[in-house]
Amino acid sequence: MRLQSRIIDTMAEGVMLTRVSDGAIFYTNPRFGRMFGYQPEELVGSDISVVNAPTEKNPKEVAAEIAKVLNENGEWKGEVYNIRKDGIKFWCHANVSTFEHPEHGKVWISVHTDITERKQAEDALKESEQKYRTLIDNMQDGVVIIQDEKVQFANDATARISGYGVKELIGMDFREHVTPENMEVVANNYQRRQAGESVPKEYEFSIQRKDGTKAFLNMTVGLITYQGKVASMVTLKDITERKRAIEALRESEDRYRRLVDFSPFGIAIHSDGKIEYANLEAMKILGAASLEALFGRPLLQIIHPEYHEIVKERVRKLEQGEIAPLIEEKFVRLDGTPVDVEITAIPFIFRGKQAVYGVFQEITERKRAEEQIRSSLREKEVLLREIHHRVKNNMQLISSLLRLQSRYAGEEKYREMLMECQNRIVSMALIHEKLYRSRDMTKIDLKDYIRDLINNLSQSHGAAESRVDVSTDVEDISLGIDLATPCGLIINELVNNSLKHAFPDRREGKITVTFKRADEKMFELRVSDNGIGIPEGLDFRKTESLGLRLVTILVEDQLEGEISLDRSKGTEFRIKFKGDN
Repeated sequence: MRLQSRIIDTMAEGVMLTRVSDGAIFYTNPRFGRMFGYQPEELVGSDISVVNAPTEKNPKEVAAEIAKVLNENGEWKGEVYNIRKDGIKFWCHANVSTFEHPEHGKVWISVHTDITERKQAEDALKESEQKYRTLIDNMQDGVVIIQDEKVQFANDATARISGYGVKELIGMDFREHVTPENMEVVANNYQRRQAGESVPKEYEFSIQRKDGTKAFLNMTVGLITYQGKVASMVTLKDITERKRAIEALRESEDRYRRLVDFSPFGIAIHSDGKIEYANLEAMKILGAASLEALFGRPLLQIIHPEYHEIVKERVRKLEQGEIAPLIEEKFVRLDGTPVDVEITAIPFIFRGKQAVYGVFQEITERKRAEEQIRSSLREKEVLLREIHHRVKNNMQLISSLLRLQSRYAGEEKYREMLMECQNRIVSMALIHEKLYRSRDMTKIDLKDYIRDLINNLSQSHGAAESRVDVSTDVEDISLGIDLATPCGLIINELVNNSLKHAFPDRREGKITVTFKRADEKMFELRVSDNGIGIPEGLDFRKTESLGLRLVTILVEDQLEGEISLDRSKGTEFRIKFKGDN
C-alpha cells in the first residue's frame, strides 16, 4: 500500500480520491494540487464539485451526472471543464473508476490530465477551419476536393458554376461533368497526379452544366491530405465569358483581316521606317508578288524621290498623333516604274508598337483621264473663244453694213432706225467680245461691259457735243450670257431713248446707269435722266415706240422681272430681277 501511495504521489497526472458516500475529497497527489493551485491537504474535505467550472450547467449538476454513470458502470471517461483556486478555467481529461478503500469504503479515484493546450490547439484549428470554410464558401472561384475519383467537398461557387446543388455534387464521380473532347486529358492528368508523376498544375477544360450548356473552366490542382488520405484540391475559375469574348474577338479580327486583305483600297502598315504589312491590293499597286517582297523594306524605297521630304514630314506628324489628310503622292513599283496614288494615314498601334496605317488607291488612270479632260477643255475653250470672236466679228460686219446703208437713206427717220439697229447689234457684239477676252467664258463683268456700252452709245449720238453727261454706278457683279444680253439691250434702249428725247435743243443734262444688288437674290437696274421726262398720260407699256416695247418684253419675258417708272425727277426706270447664282 505504501508503494502504491508513493507511485501515486510521483505520477505526472493529477490524482484525486473522493468518498462516494458524501462526495468529499480525502486525498490529492502533489501534481493535482499544482494543477488546481491548492496546497497539500487544502482540498481535503471539500465537495468534489469545487474543482468543476460552471458551464451551461452548475458544478454540482456536472458532478451528479458523472456520479450517475459511475454508479451504473463503475467508471467514467471524458473531458471536464475545471477551475483553479485563482479562478482560471482549464480543460482536463479525467479517468474515474470505483474501488473499495480499507478506511473510506467505496471511493472514486480520478486521474486528471491537463489538456488545455490541446483544447486551445483544437479550438484554434476549428476557428481556422471556420475562417477558411467561410473564405472558401464566399470565393468567386469554385473549390472542390476529390478523393478516390469522388467529390468529397464543393463550395457554393462550384454549385453556381456547375448548376448542381452542393449536396448533389458530393459523392459524384468528377468525370461525369467533363465534356467528351476533354475527358481523356482530364482523366489522364488525374491518374498520373495520383501516381506521383509530374503533370500540369493548371490547364483549361470544359464541363457540361446541369442544364446542358457548356462552361469553360481554368483549373488549378494540388495534392493534399484530406481525412487522412491523399486527395486532389481543385480550384475552378469560370472563364466562359472570357472564352466567348476571345472567340468573338478572334472572329472579329478574322473578319477585319479578310476585309483588309480583300479591300479594294491598298492598305499598308509601316513602323520604324519599314514596311510591316501590305494587303493584296497594296501588293498589286506596288508590283509585289507576295508580302515577303515588301516586308522589312524601307518605306522611302517605294516613295518617289520627289515626295521624300513630304513623306518624312507627314510621318513626323503622324508619330505625334496627328492624322495625315488625303493627298496625292507618287510611289515607285518594285520594277522601278512610278505610279500615282491618293493616300491618307493615321497613327496606329501594331504588334505593341507605334506604327502608321496607310490607305491608298492608284489614280494613274484617273490622272490620265483628268489630263485628257483638261486637254479637251482647253481645246473646247479655244474653240469657244473662236466662236465668240467670229460671232463678234460677224456682228461688227452687220453693224458696218448698217452704218454704210444709213448713208444712203434718204430720210432722217430711216437713218435713225438703222442707227438704233446698229447700236443693238453692237451691244450684243460687245458681250461676245468680252466673253472671248475673259478668263471665265461663262460670266460677263458688268462694270466693264456697261462702261464700254455707254461709251459706244455716247459716241454714236455725239453726247459730248450736246453737253449730256452719261455716268455709271455699277457694283462688281458678273452675269451669265443669258442675263447679260437682255440687260445690255435694255440699257441700250433706255439710254438711247434718253439721248434722243430727254434733252431737246442741245440742253445740258445727265444720264445715270446704276446696277446693284437689291438683296441676296435680286438685282436692281436703274436708268435715269434729268431731262424733260415722259408725259404723265403716256403708258410706256402701250407706246408705239419699238424701244420701250422691247424693254418691257425683255424685262418681263426674258429676265422674268418687274419694271416701274418714276417721273418725279425727270425719268427713272427701275428694273428688278432674280440673279442666276
